[in-house]
Amino acid sequence: MAWVGFDVFLLGQLARTGAYALRPRRCDRVPPHAAASAAMLCVDAWFDITTSTPHDLPLSLLLAAAVELPLAGLCWWLATRPRT
Repeated sequence: MAWVGFDVFLLGQLARTGAYALRPRRCDRVPPHAAASAAMLCVDAWFDITTSTPHDLPLSLLLAAAVELPLAGLCWWLATRPRT
């Protein structure tokens, strides 16, 4: 149940980050939400890998490398890019 709660919270955080990032003008709420999303994605990848069974480990590694960590990098870029 804890994983479901964390993933639901992560989904909501990503939705807020995306909504703020897609606004026509630069929004001051993007950096903190994007940074929180990046941190949560890294934690999710870490916990998925460290708690997976040997049978599920390849899939956990693939999802971390192909989805979670690149998305965390994008969120971090959004959080640190210069304001215009």
